[in-house]
Amino acid sequence: MVTQGKIARSPHDRIRRTALAAAAGGRIERVKVAIYVAAPSAPEYLALAQTCRTYAELHDWCVAAVLSESTDEPRPLRAELNRALLMVTNRVVAGIVTASRSMISPVDSDVASVEEKLRRVGAFLTVLPTQVAEVAQHDQPRHFR
Repeated sequence: MVTQGKIARSPHDRIRRTALAAAAGGRIERVKVAIYVAAPSAPEYLALAQTCRTYAELHDWCVAAVLSESTDEPRPLRAELNRALLMVTNRVVAGIVTASRSMISPVDSDVASVEEKLRRVGAFLTVLPTQVAEVAQHDQPRHFR
């Protein structure tokens, strides 16, 4: 199994992806995504951004932008989140990858609203699996069941 960080891709996944690319004659354009992270300090959001990048690359997505900012600003005023949403609206990227739903908003209805807005333009929001995000936040090896 090939592992990058704490995320693994099985040999079957790699063979399947190679076969798909070969069948398309190498004409598969990778999906472009923006990574968005919000954390209290620069070291925290740099670690989270790197984990999100690894996750995106394991899904064969092309990272077009990494946007990060402090959690001090309320959601409507977060410039980088608004920039990520604008990139989707302008079709620069097809999706947003983030480490947790709370980075979009601590209120579930706000997150659902963002997801619906993205869905309407044919885009997506991907949140890292909880275990991956926890490892990145604590930057310590942990064992999960």
